[in-house]
Amino acid sequence: MNRLLIALIAGSFAAAVGAQTPAPAAPAATPPTTMQKLDKKLESPADKAKQAEVQAVTKGGGDNTSTGATSAAGSAKAKAEKGDPKSLTTKAEKQQAVGAAAKGGGNNDSTCATSAAGSAKAKAEKGDPKALATKAEKQQAVDAATKAGAQNAGGGK
Repeated sequence: MNRLLIALIAGSFAAAVGAQTPAPAAPAATPPTTMQKLDKKLESPADKAKQAEVQAVTKGGGDNTSTGATSAAGSAKAKAEKGDPKSLTTKAEKQQAVGAAAKGGGNNDSTCATSAAGSAKAKAEKGDPKALATKAEKQQAVDAATKAGAQNAGGGK
């Protein structure tokens, strides 16, 4: 433990001394970065044409055909509609809209009654004996189906 503390203290002194040393006046020439290398490679006339096209499109900023007049018209319309009453104000109206959406959307016709009927049917069939009770019966059924499939596929006699 003492050796660990001594090593930590010595390391902190070394870091402090290293931080106080002056930096070199001018750094040495740095090697070119990957982006600089790619820029040098993209100097063919076709690449320059592509770059010019991209710059022209990005400077255009897209299709901003909205003028001050259309913006003002939109603001005026929003102010006019601000005082209009909301379409679903009561809780009953909201529940009715949700119910209509649930009925109209896809295959959501499952109700508590149909769910209960399905559960009752499953309980009633639970005690019925299985068609193939033993492993041997299951294996015989598989073998028979395989043999019949092979004969129908033209691989048999």
